[in-house]
Amino acid sequence: ADLDNQNVLFVTLDLTDKTARHQSSLMASALGIGEFYKKNDGKTGFVLLFNSATGEVVGKLTKDMDAGQISSLIQEKLKSL
Repeated sequence: ADLDNQNVLFVTLDLTDKTARHQSSLMASALGIGEFYKKNDGKTGFVLLFNSATGEVVGKLTKDMDAGQISSLIQEKLKSL
């Protein structure tokens, strides 16, 4: 499924070094997900899906999922909003 025309914002939070982590923390706070950023304490290998209206985590993508599974889960979550 094509996500190009969907209301989805993909944000990368870079954990490469101290400066990148600080910038990512600021970005997460600005997006209203600062608590989730702090709670995950530098863990990688996954993507959280948020409902932007409520701030609720509605799904989690992992490095073990293929592109089809990822796209399907995002589409499913978009339909339920």
